[in-house]
Amino acid sequence: MALLLGMENGRVLLCDLNGKGQEPREVAKRHVGSVVAFAFADRGQLVVSAGTDRLLAIAKWGAMKKARVVACGERLVGLVNPRGAAGRTLLSVGERGVVRKWDVASGREVGTGAKLPFVGGGREGDDDEEREEGVLPVAIGPCGADQIFVALSDQTILYAKVQGGDDVQRVSDVVCGNLEEVYDLRPLRTRDVVAKVANRGMRDVALATNSSCLWIMRTTPVDDAQGDVPPKLATGEIDAGEPDEGLVKEETAVWSCHAGLRGHSGIILCIDALTNPKGIGKGNTADSYLATSSRDKTARVWRRSRASGRWSCMALADGHTDAVGAVAISQRTAAGQFFIVTGAADRTIKLWSLDQVQKSAEKRERSLTDGEARADAEEQDWSTEMTSTDKSELMALSAKWTTLAHDKDINAVAVSPDCKLVATGSQDRSLKMWDVAKGTLKFTCKGHKRGIWNVTFSTVDRIVASCSGDATIRLWNVADGSCLRSFQGHMSGVLRSVFISGGTQLASAGADGIIKLWITKTGECASTFEAHSDRAWGLASIDDGETLVTGGADGIVEEWLDTTEEQELAAVVQKEEEALLEQQVHNSARAGKWSQAARGALKLGMRQKLRGVVMELIQKAEDPSEDLERMVRELSEGGKDEKKRWELVTKLFLACRDWNAVGGSKNAGVAMRVLKALFCVFGPEVLCDKLVGVEKRALVEGLDAHCRRHLERVNGLVARVTVVEHTLEKMRGLADIGDVEQSEKKKHKRKGGSRDAPPEVGKQNGVKRRRKNREEVAAEY
Repeated sequence: MALLLGMENGRVLLCDLNGKGQEPREVAKRHVGSVVAFAFADRGQLVVSAGTDRLLAIAKWGAMKKARVVACGERLVGLVNPRGAAGRTLLSVGERGVVRKWDVASGREVGTGAKLPFVGGGREGDDDEEREEGVLPVAIGPCGADQIFVALSDQTILYAKVQGGDDVQRVSDVVCGNLEEVYDLRPLRTRDVVAKVANRGMRDVALATNSSCLWIMRTTPVDDAQGDVPPKLATGEIDAGEPDEGLVKEETAVWSCHAGLRGHSGIILCIDALTNPKGIGKGNTADSYLATSSRDKTARVWRRSRASGRWSCMALADGHTDAVGAVAISQRTAAGQFFIVTGAADRTIKLWSLDQVQKSAEKRERSLTDGEARADAEEQDWSTEMTSTDKSELMALSAKWTTLAHDKDINAVAVSPDCKLVATGSQDRSLKMWDVAKGTLKFTCKGHKRGIWNVTFSTVDRIVASCSGDATIRLWNVADGSCLRSFQGHMSGVLRSVFISGGTQLASAGADGIIKLWITKTGECASTFEAHSDRAWGLASIDDGETLVTGGADGIVEEWLDTTEEQELAAVVQKEEEALLEQQVHNSARAGKWSQAARGALKLGMRQKLRGVVMELIQKAEDPSEDLERMVRELSEGGKDEKKRWELVTKLFLACRDWNAVGGSKNAGVAMRVLKALFCVFGPEVLCDKLVGVEKRALVEGLDAHCRRHLERVNGLVARVTVVEHTLEKMRGLADIGDVEQSEKKKHKRKGGSRDAPPEVGKQNGVKRRRKNREEVAAEY
């Protein structure tokens, strides 16, 4: 077994893995630049290497120094043999992102495959050379019998189908491995581009991450996901939530990368979507619109064809002098009501009309023949990605009006549902309302103590909500700009908010990753959820709050399901079952069925009732110890699930601990009898094996402390009883002396005792008489 090493100076080293302590030896120096890839062909007899010098070197395994050099014309970064080492053809990927096919026997290129997406435009912040040449793949390899994978330097993995003849026809799947930071997201209407039917349980979400690419992620139910597809981006850990919570996140779907839209040269900061069928209209050739803003000082409008399902960039808004941090699209496509509004760090807002662009897009879409539309529908979205080279082909927008709106950066823009008002929020801590038709200021809302991060209109009431860095949310009246209510409860700045449940509730996301649900009418916090470990920038609702989608700076996207109705129904059913079980406990206790009564009391957590059952057993049973042991044995033997059986036994231990802690000496006797029965039934060895873990160890330590305390109390009581018995024993001797003296007095009295009797006797007689009189008075009373 040997290992080939490619060095930066072009040398090839061979390391023998069978020997010990052997250093790698040089076997060839093939390239001028770095050696970046190796591949084997012809059953391992040929070794092919690729370098940054734009050359392929082909050599036999036994004669590595003699190699045939082939000029590639581009810098290759990956080689793969789709048939393992047995095939005689190789696939390569270079800086242009084209999959090329090579015949290693002749050293010639014999075919060209698919153009890989996302190769040709780098992230913001890359050096000039890499930005010009593209995001280069860093790994390529086989994935099954008919697939290869290409890993890009931006942590994106492409899966390409290999057809007969080792030709790569298309990219089938894309996995976005690391989202880094999610800045914004919007749910989209999901459709099937082939059958033209919406798939139940599937939905698309547009994500703005730390990238110039706009990702379209698709969720597929776990039951519908096939096992033969490449690995997908899962939803994360299962979290069932607390019983009283209204939202839970569950791993009910698999996330996959459905499309990637390129066009911006800077990081995308904000997204807004138009997906309402009523707003789009039935005669429209598009079924969804997206508006994006970026640090490249531009905004773009995207549309998805209703016929083919392909995304395309329909317009470019270029006019701001600084990063565009906010964008909003109107929710109607009617003439005069279809526009976008942008807000930038240059403190200006601009309104861009989309009427003319919409007409051009509709005309171009209808000009396509049915055959062309069908061909587009059969292709994947990856072949239609936009690049920066398409900028000249886009229809440039001109601003209808521009206004210097705020004194600092503008963070948020929102359009009212009737398309007549625009709300803007800024770092200058003010919210302003603008007239869409004229671009004039209607009124200014002040009250926040820090900058405003988000504004959103209610779809039902004429109110607008603003989120601020002062950890508050305020509701404003659209008519006069007065503050209606202030929501306080977040511990850090509030970044996003959205109205749900017909405007009766408001969901908000904070900088600490906490999601809160508020009652709009009262301002009370209904529920709190820990969603992210970092800032929660993205928050959107699906189906009026039936589902919430959140994204954060931790690179995680989570889907939250509203389970309020299910939980309420489950609570009613559970209450009925508990009432029935409680009645069964009372009936079993009256009938003397101690095991059934104890089992029901343990399930319901009725520890006082359980104590009453045990005390009644002790009082009525002929042999209480034997009956207690039988009850404990039946508790541990009932049912097939051993885990549930030991849960009842553990609850019995907990009950003993609580009786000792709360009841004191009253309940100590009952607790000690039950503990004795437990130790007699199981024994110390079994209990040591079962009572493991931090919680159970704390339970045992608590029982030990209470038992020691009661033992000390009993020992002290025994000592005191011993003292009392000793005292009584000594007092019996004094009683005997008193009886002798009394008999002597009686004898002296019979003899007619003289007046010269000793005074002590007379005194004692007087004392006795007085005591006798007191006793008589007490008896009469």
